[in-house]
Amino acid sequence: LMEKLEAHLAPLIDFARNSLKDMEDQFATIPIWFKATGGVRELAPSARITLTNGIRKLLSDKTFCPFYFHHSMARVISGEEEAVFSWACMNFLFGNLIPESEGLGSVTGTGNLTQSYGTLDLGGSSTQIAFYLDSEDIMEGLYKLQIGGQKHWNVYTKSFLEFGINSARRRHFQ
Repeated sequence: LMEKLEAHLAPLIDFARNSLKDMEDQFATIPIWFKATGGVRELAPSARITLTNGIRKLLSDKTFCPFYFHHSMARVISGEEEAVFSWACMNFLFGNLIPESEGLGSVTGTGNLTQSYGTLDLGGSSTQIAFYLDSEDIMEGLYKLQIGGQKHWNVYTKSFLEFGINSARRRHFQ
């Protein structure tokens, strides 16, 4: 298992090293996280634990990974977290996430918010949907995302495990 993990993660660590090569003296203070998604959620609990522990061991090895790492920084995330990360990434790239997150309370469509993008993420083992809501009416799936200060976004999230492309193909052939 460890050899396979090392082969899989080494290019990612190398990419981070190369991208941050001018900051090599600070590597020990730059955090690195590992967040496993739908494919790992589909595994049996014992397999998830074995995989997560192997990743934690590898990322704790300073010869392999020079970045700051604590075992709690590698974990399997929920489908709702996966959805909100996708949503936050998209809205950050379009430039409305950070400016709208300043201040207190919740982000509302009646303020300066002109646009928010929803996401539909079709992965290998799951599909996630996320979009901003200007209300708190939907109790199931309401994710309060706080960025920076004290203002939060009301993001509706829904995740469908085993409805990713690989899972659907596997069910089709069964």
